[in-house]
Amino acid sequence: FKQKTAYEIASCLVGSEMCIRDSDDAAHFAELSLELSREALERPVAVLGPEVAAGLCDLGRTFLQKGEYDKARAALDESLAIYDRAFDADAVLRMSPVLRGAALCHADAARAAPLRGAVPCHASKGWTLLALSELAKDRAEFPRAVDYADRAAEIWEGLDETLVAHALMAKGPILQHMGRIKESKAAYERAYDIRRRSVGVHHPDAARVLRKIGTTRRYDGDLAGADESYAAAVAIFEKAHGDDHVDTIKCLSDRAELLLARGSLDAAEALVRRARDAAVRLFGSDLDHLLVREPQALQGMLASARGDNEAALRLLGPAADVEARLNMPGRHKSTLLMVQARERKDSGANAAEVAALAREALAIRRRIFRPPDETAVAADLVAAEGERPPSAPKSGVVIPVSYTHLTLPTILLV
Repeated sequence: FKQKTAYEIASCLVGSEMCIRDSDDAAHFAELSLELSREALERPVAVLGPEVAAGLCDLGRTFLQKGEYDKARAALDESLAIYDRAFDADAVLRMSPVLRGAALCHADAARAAPLRGAVPCHASKGWTLLALSELAKDRAEFPRAVDYADRAAEIWEGLDETLVAHALMAKGPILQHMGRIKESKAAYERAYDIRRRSVGVHHPDAARVLRKIGTTRRYDGDLAGADESYAAAVAIFEKAHGDDHVDTIKCLSDRAELLLARGSLDAAEALVRRARDAAVRLFGSDLDHLLVREPQALQGMLASARGDNEAALRLLGPAADVEARLNMPGRHKSTLLMVQARERKDSGANAAEVAALAREALAIRRRIFRPPDETAVAADLVAAEGERPPSAPKSGVVIPVSYTHLTLPTILLV
């Protein structure tokens, strides 16, 4: 999806004159073209600003994928500011009807639709808001991330339901991080209903929601249901893209994490190897790329589960270092600390040293709003070494490693 700018529409109108035989129609389109051109001279921000803002959004997403979060924030904040300047109340009052229509015009359907509120807003602003939501999520700023996703959905509601599904998909994992499982499940279910009606159940867009539903089922403790959702999504991605695709890699990793948590180490290892090989083929071996880093961390977890702490530390250490450098929440560091604590305990280290490592892991998990079940093993290790931490509230939630790399069955192995 990409918005047409008024500038692009003006160019199209000029070109279309050559194909219009009716002189009255030709004159009409020429007048529209000139009107937009005059708008560009008089109000360049309103006409050309959205094109610049869309470019800044693309740049911000590129920085986000590379883990350059400060640069991403600067580009996305500038994009949002330009959208706001282009469509503030005063600018809208001065807009011609042609420019108002251009602001709401889709690339795939030249139609305008009223948005909520009296002031129209360029629909592409929603993509900037979703990118900001993703950035806030990666920085563990979860309430802010939810707000950005809600604002994107508000822009698109009533304009295009398929775009609302994008906002719901962005919001779901944030709510999971916050322990708001029922709300997350409701967001994914609505997104799946939209995708089912718009593209069908066998389309990759529907499979992306299935993958997220699988994770939600893990939160509910339905591991069999989660595996069913992951397997169905993987099958769709494999048929549509093969292994060498972002969606396939993510889903292979998710299912591998689930199988690891259930103790199916050989099956998990086979999937992790596929995910890792595909990620390296696509992106090289740079751990700055999330899709390269995640399978390596999984390999570290598998090594720990097999009792090879030396290999686990070798694999998890670089992943944790990248997280620290990128100022990410520290999921891999938490896993690394637990492996280190278990290794020190097994080697006869004093209780205070073991407890310090477990206590740091516990602090990370609580800082990023993980539910109590995920923190239970770290808390138990602290308590076992004579430093009982404050008790956490009880919960029946099972937390998937797709977000923390530490389900309860897996933690017991490290």
